[in-house]
Amino acid sequence: MARRLYQETGCPVHGMYPLYKMMWLRDKRRDLFEKTWRYVSAKEYVFARLTDEYLVDYSLAAGSGLLNTHTLRWNPVCLEMAGIREDQLSTLCSPLTIHKRLNPEFAREMGIREDVPVVVGSF
Repeated sequence: MARRLYQETGCPVHGMYPLYKMMWLRDKRRDLFEKTWRYVSAKEYVFARLTDEYLVDYSLAAGSGLLNTHTLRWNPVCLEMAGIREDQLSTLCSPLTIHKRLNPEFAREMGIREDVPVVVGSF
């Protein structure tokens, strides 16, 4: 199974990847695991606060241990292993995706227009 996961995700079995952290949380802190409605990185959290949308580019998702790098979809085997649903993860997108509207409250606080584009990705 470890070889298959590595071939599909490009991530070796290692505790630094979110997949294995989710599995640990499920097994060791079931109370928190059952309360968790979404799993996001710091970058996804900031993007969601700025835009009110949970998106993650393929580049960042590839480092989660959950992305099938051949199909660019969340890997169903990994989701099952972690015990999570796809809707608990951000929507996958190209790193070139541009969000064209900021959360009005944040735009006002930053003193910028709401229509300032926010680029999702990283390379």
